[in-house]
Amino acid sequence: MQTAWPSAAVESANFACIDPITAMSTVSPPRVVAYLLSQALLDRLPSCFPHLTAINVGAFQIGFDRHRDPFIHLNGVDPARQPPELWSTLKAAQRAGVKVLASLGGADGGFKPLFEYYEMFYPAWCDLLREYGFDGLDLAIEEPVTPSNLAMFISDVRRDLPPGFLLTAAPVASALSNGYDPFAGLDWRPFAAQLDWFNVQFFNGWGTLATTTNYRAVVAAGYHPTQIVAGSLTNPANGGTGYVPISPLGQTLRILQYQFPGQFGGVAGWEFSNAPTLGETVDPRGWCAAQAAALPRPGSEVLA
Repeated sequence: MQTAWPSAAVESANFACIDPITAMSTVSPPRVVAYLLSQALLDRLPSCFPHLTAINVGAFQIGFDRHRDPFIHLNGVDPARQPPELWSTLKAAQRAGVKVLASLGGADGGFKPLFEYYEMFYPAWCDLLREYGFDGLDLAIEEPVTPSNLAMFISDVRRDLPPGFLLTAAPVASALSNGYDPFAGLDWRPFAAQLDWFNVQFFNGWGTLATTTNYRAVVAAGYHPTQIVAGSLTNPANGGTGYVPISPLGQTLRILQYQFPGQFGGVAGWEFSNAPTLGETVDPRGWCAAQAAALPRPGSEVLA
């Protein structure tokens, strides 16, 4: 039976910009973040816990099915239908001190229905975050949103989720260095103080980590390096262009940590399941260990 859902469209003009706050992240840099999309090689994730700061689980989508029934899915499936091993592994990660974040959006979207039916989807989304015990939320916005709607969402999440709940975003590099996000259709600078960090996409033509140039351009645009986690492709199959193999990527990370001592935000990998070793053989344990070796924590020796 088709259900008629009441419209809860958000009127942008009704929301003023949220008051600036300073996101006091309890997760100090440098960070090593892994995006977990496919559950292939999930059994190898626990051995990576010592090397990881955070795991971004995605992609979550919000929308309606062909019967106009609302849904919140994880990779096209109700989260309750995901294998129990996924959730038990993520709980083990949290016990090991790794933060687990839900990544919302991406290529399949979700923000348009979220804001059009906000009174329905926003409480359901927060309930899901609480039910599965997520430590934070990563905003992978690849569709137009208004600044006022985003401001409302961030403000509501900060109000309704526990203190210390992490909020990150994953724009492309040029969105920050140029001052305009071609996907979200906004400038991220007014939101920087309300986010814990950015998992910035330096690939697919929007930037590169083959050198430090694009990262430094983001910092030059006014972003603090502690907030800028350098997002990379872990495998050339994961994107159109911009894959940087582990060894030259490690060199770039070392240089950035040398240039921004104690302030470099870290590295994020898209994605875990097909990440390679130094020898370019698929084994995500090698990728995680290599990133941690390239980014010694404060108090360790920093390599130039």
